[in-house]
Amino acid sequence: EPKFKPKGPAPAPVPRPAVAGAPAVPVVVPKVEKPVPPAAAAHRRTAPWMVIGGVAALVAIVVAVIALWPGKGPPAGGNTGTIVINAVPWAQVESIVNAQSSPQDLAGSSYTPLTVALPPGRYRISLRNPSKSEPLVVEAEVTAGETSRAPLADFGAIEVSAVLEKYGL
Repeated sequence: EPKFKPKGPAPAPVPRPAVAGAPAVPVVVPKVEKPVPPAAAAHRRTAPWMVIGGVAALVAIVVAVIALWPGKGPPAGGNTGTIVINAVPWAQVESIVNAQSSPQDLAGSSYTPLTVALPPGRYRISLRNPSKSEPLVVEAEVTAGETSRAPLADFGAIEVSAVLEKYGL
């Protein structure tokens, strides 16, 4: 049995000139396809998955950048600015109070890093971390139409055992 099995219908016979005394037998010439190396065949199979994976990774990066971009910019009126609040290793913002001692609303999460849109002015920001008994207070200035950063609240290194003990764990 031959090792080569042609795909599709058999090719048409090629007539040969008759040789004196020999019967006329049609000769069939098979169509030979160039063999595909295994690596190239595997590349063809994985290429669509690589493209789909690349597109998915790109979409994930774009979504992450949009979600984590500091501040959404000022609203149409342009009468607010954005403040970026951060702490080491982390903190919960307890309050933001303006110069007239009016507390500002903390919509959504209050954990650092945090961006908040505020009217222009000077603010006192109180941050708490379970490793310290007292909150840290930082002051920051907000300018309309701009993004500014509050001073970094540094709570220092956290002793995990102290935090666990504080919560009875």
